Amino acid sequence: MGSTDQVGALPFQPHPPAFEDSILARRGREDGQAQQGLHEPEDSTGSEARLARSKVRTRETAIADDCLRMALIETPLGPLLAVVTRKAVCHLEFAERGRHRAILDRLRRRWSLPVVPGRNPVMNRLERELGEYWLGKRRRFTVPTTTRGTAFQEQVWRELERIPYGQTASYESIARRIGSPKAARAVARANATNPLSVLVPCHRVIAKDGSLSGYGGGVWRKRRLLELEQATDGGVHSVARR
Repeated sequence: MGSTDQVGALPFQPHPPAFEDSILARRGREDGQAQQGLHEPEDSTGSEARLARSKVRTRETAIADDCLRMALIETPLGPLLAVVTRKAVCHLEFAERGRHRAILDRLRRRWSLPVVPGRNPVMNRLERELGEYWLGKRRRFTVPTTTRGTAFQEQVWRELERIPYGQTASYESIARRIGSPKAARAVARANATNPLSVLVPCHRVIAKDGSLSGYGGGVWRKRRLLELEQATDGGVHSVARR
């Protein structure tokens, strides 16, 4: 094992979602406008105007329930792009600005729903639980989540959630646990497509030689996540610099 960088205090300073990114803002507006198509007649008066406004409110409520909401959640390791339905978190990942467009396009296709900037109770709960995690006060997330993967991917993702906080497992061990001992490569691919970073702890999966292997958010983030958990857990594990 090589030397390690121990995680020190990781101050969590939540900021309001920043949508300066023109792609996020523009594509969100486009989705909202395309989905709404709501226009009150300019010459409506009296009861006709009230009826028109009532229909607008009814349709706006339906739209709010029939879209994905996105926000950028600030963390000590950089912003997480979070996307939620009305009931659950469906996507969370460390995303560089240049990748936002591709991610949102993929989510639209997968869910057949528009993606618009905004918040709801699920988003607020997610940010609160993540804040507790960065402070070392939360080891298990309880915010509702939902995923749409293949049967094999879903099986792997469920197994990832069973890896204890502060511990790691190899791709080979995950393959054995799901009853496919020769499927380590397939497990690695499923691990790489995990749509819920941090919540479904794919960062706890390492190579059998103890090296960190890859991580969609960058190996440096994987190392920091493991160091944070192991330091909080009071363990004596070290994280290899590989």
